[in-house]
Amino acid sequence: MPTTLHWRRTAVLFFMLVAALIMSYINTGTVLPGVSTASAHGWYNYHKEFHCYGTRFFLSAGVGAIFTEGDSHAGGTFTYIENDNYMEVRDNPQKDPTGMIVGEFEQSKRIGGIAVIKFSTDIRISGIYWYDNDPKSPPEVPVQEEGWSFNGIKGPLTGDKMAEWQRVDMVTDKVVISAGDDSGGVDFCFTPVKRVYCWEKFHHVWDVDRHGRFLFGKWGMWSWLRYH
Repeated sequence: MPTTLHWRRTAVLFFMLVAALIMSYINTGTVLPGVSTASAHGWYNYHKEFHCYGTRFFLSAGVGAIFTEGDSHAGGTFTYIENDNYMEVRDNPQKDPTGMIVGEFEQSKRIGGIAVIKFSTDIRISGIYWYDNDPKSPPEVPVQEEGWSFNGIKGPLTGDKMAEWQRVDMVTDKVVISAGDDSGGVDFCFTPVKRVYCWEKFHHVWDVDRHGRFLFGKWGMWSWLRYH
């Protein structure tokens, strides 16, 4: 009996450990505390290596598409564009297009260069495509330019009329784009995040009391399961 009791208690502890690991992954995205996932901070030059396996927001709208406040595309709605400005999908450089297609503000320095896109569900952003992010300083310009940013992430310095990808891992339902008084443009690669509400039942979960007797029971657990 002691051997059997020890085995039963070990099985209970093992089940509790597995359940804790599963809940940790669902709630935090990591299996154990201290284990980090890919960060949206810091930039990397993956212009050649990066491949968008989802939707490129501006590219998918087609060159020449224009977005004003209230317009919708690919599940996202422009809820705000500074000073009633608009964004246009352009192939760059405009005098000699080479396929660097991004969304750009019309005269962001004088009209306004901030836009907010709200999605109806969470999206996972895997890459940001920056074009011509080369903020200038006085005396070349009257006021210091901040340069482009995306959800608070400052873009890498691409150089004049150059573009590059920044690999990120970001789940959000809102995109905030700022030109930072610079010319140029931006695009991003995303996929929708699907959530399924599941009823998980664990039958005949048992424990043993101090006399070695079985204590049977049943319960269910509601949990969010995220599929990518």
